[in-house]
Amino acid sequence: MSDIHKAASEGDVERMRALLESQPHLVSDKDFNGMTPLHLAAMNGHKDVAELLLAVPNIDVNSRNVLGQTPFVVAFYGGRGDVAQLLRQHGGRE
Repeated sequence: MSDIHKAASEGDVERMRALLESQPHLVSDKDFNGMTPLHLAAMNGHKDVAELLLAVPNIDVNSRNVLGQTPFVVAFYGGRGDVAQLLRQHGGRE
């Protein structure tokens, strides 16, 4: 697992901030399941990490994983209503 995916999964805000400041392109990095850091933050309910990611210019809020799921879908069906609402406010959709 890459550093940015690990930070997103674990909700490590400080590590995420450092990674995004030095390498903002990592916001679009996908793992072997097509999951972006935003997918992983959404899946694990890390709203603060999702907010950091959404502040990066040109983030694809509707990127799809290998199953065709967007971060909004992952959050919504994972019971992460607060993150799903945040993603919806930023244009997240099914």
